[in-house]
Amino acid sequence: MIIKIFLFIFSFLFYVKSVYAFSYGDILINEIISDPDDSQFESIELFNKTNEDITLNGFSLEDATAKPFYLNDFVLKANGFIFFEKGEDFSFSLNNSSEIIKLKYNDLLIDIVEYGTTNITFPKKGESLCRDGEIFFVTEENTLGFENSISQSEDEISLYVSDDSEEENDLKNLIKGNIIISEYLPFSSENNEFIEIFNKSNNYIDLSGFCIKNSLSSYYFKDIILNPNDYSVFYRDDFLFPLLNNKDFLKIYTKNGDLIFNLDYKDPLKNFSYIFNENSKKYIPTKISTPGLENIIEKQEEPPIIICNFPEKFQKGLAFNFNCSDSYSLNNNNLNIEISWENKKSLLFDNYIMFLEDGIKEINVNLKDSSGLISFKNFFVEIYNISNILNDNDQKNIGVEGNSIILSSEEFPNNIEDENNLVDFIEINDISEFNNLQKNDYIKYCGIVTTLPSDLSDDYFYIEGSQIYNDNSNFISLELGDYICVHGNFYTYYSENRIKILNISDISFLNKRNINILKIDDLENLDENIGKLVEVSGKIIDKKSYKIILESDSGNQYNIQLLSSFISSSNFIKNEKYKIIGILSIRNSDYRIIPRYLEDITVLNEEENKILEETLDNNIENLENTELKIIENNNSKEEKVFIENESEKTLINYDNKQKIFIYILVFLFLGILILIIFKIKNSIKN
Repeated sequence: MIIKIFLFIFSFLFYVKSVYAFSYGDILINEIISDPDDSQFESIELFNKTNEDITLNGFSLEDATAKPFYLNDFVLKANGFIFFEKGEDFSFSLNNSSEIIKLKYNDLLIDIVEYGTTNITFPKKGESLCRDGEIFFVTEENTLGFENSISQSEDEISLYVSDDSEEENDLKNLIKGNIIISEYLPFSSENNEFIEIFNKSNNYIDLSGFCIKNSLSSYYFKDIILNPNDYSVFYRDDFLFPLLNNKDFLKIYTKNGDLIFNLDYKDPLKNFSYIFNENSKKYIPTKISTPGLENIIEKQEEPPIIICNFPEKFQKGLAFNFNCSDSYSLNNNNLNIEISWENKKSLLFDNYIMFLEDGIKEINVNLKDSSGLISFKNFFVEIYNISNILNDNDQKNIGVEGNSIILSSEEFPNNIEDENNLVDFIEINDISEFNNLQKNDYIKYCGIVTTLPSDLSDDYFYIEGSQIYNDNSNFISLELGDYICVHGNFYTYYSENRIKILNISDISFLNKRNINILKIDDLENLDENIGKLVEVSGKIIDKKSYKIILESDSGNQYNIQLLSSFISSSNFIKNEKYKIIGILSIRNSDYRIIPRYLEDITVLNEEENKILEETLDNNIENLENTELKIIENNNSKEEKVFIENESEKTLINYDNKQKIFIYILVFLFLGILILIIFKIKNSIKN
């Protein structure tokens, strides 16, 4: 007994750190091989951060299965390494794709590593997962028992952001600027939009938990390690939400919600990819898409692109900047510009323009490149007076002198002596009355909502008779069939009636109404039905990326315009018959039908339709003599419902035996489950 006590005291005195107040992080899990090749074993390496030797009595390693491997009788030298292999040391297996490894001292957690998560990726076959401070990286070089080979060669450094790292801000700054959207296809006739992300750095970057979002939705990356100077491509089938065809943004956030990349686009060209040009720091459209590959700038025989920046609203009598310097040529040709407004003209890209009267003003831009290709575009700006109230030019001013009183039986909508008169409006009660209006007339018009904002565009929608427009896409919540009244300025946009509103308050809801769908072949005057829902049936005789030509059963040809991001020409087969419902629209005297949703398109088969119509006619006649009888059959315990008429008898059979059989199976399963739980409790007590 005395000898045992002496040995205990001796070991206590001479085993340094055999009794020690350990804390989290004194010993670190430093390297892991979870999927070894034929010459290796699954291994776990530990590193002693302290300056003293540590005996590992009381320490244990365990995985997610909680099978501990006790490290008794091992000594870990100061600032030294020790590793353990499966089979010779521990018995549990390390999962290849994801695992949790814990180092404990009795019940005290000393270190924990979880790989295959948003923070730390998993090593592939033959690779090691190595620690560098709070960062883990994957390397092909195994350094068990030695300092990890964290080569300062830029080719081998990998980044994995740790939630607890003190260097989190430095890592965020390193990622920001190195992760960019290098190419994107926002407007495709085949619905094959994609977003390409490029790692500009010489580091491996873990994108797991990062997200990319636009104005509609977000997509979170899973298990994605982006190699140095490499690409990762995400297609619409991956991120699911559509890229808007008019204007939108794309943003990349880290898993901590930090914004690291942002781009805005407007009016993208159809079937063009946009690639990032490092020199100009701008996106250039190209017909050659290279997802996952180095970008190619192809010389395009395309007209120049007009891009002008200006305020959508401005005060009259003050000059505002109208800048078209962002316009460019796809062919890299020199550009000449001509900007005209009212009776003025300029040949400069950057101008200051002033209007002396309020209202909706038009600015015309003509852009020509050195090869002779020309582009033309109209822009509109709203000019308002300082009070933001339109003056009434129709009301006569009647002065009141002294104490005299003027009596009148007429109702005057404006305060006569008010410097800022109230706004008079012209009330439109019929579509034909639009023909009597002048540009910028302030009107009131009521109609049924036939499309919703964002169905075809974010900044406009249709009511029967007119398009309703707002620069800021600011509308009240609407539903199809809402009967609303709109106050706004009238003008025609490519020959189509348009009412421009300024505020949400310019729209008022009255009630709900039914939307009538008109057969276009039966209409005598198409102009009086603009904005209404029409229906046409016929054969597709021509198909282009943005429209199809349909010949109706009456022999008339109609232009079916594909503006919805959910509908493309790939939805149609040439020479097949379709029934199409859509908005009747006009553009430069060209009448168009614009389907809103996929549900507006029906494939027709002439023979099947004839059979279906005959069947429906017969069923309607037979329904006059139909009786519904419920007959109980006590012998079979079945409930039978018969529908009888003169020509047919249909039996609908609900079998109670099947229900009883299912109930028996459920009770048997529950009974077995209860027995298992009971046995487990008994075994625990024993």
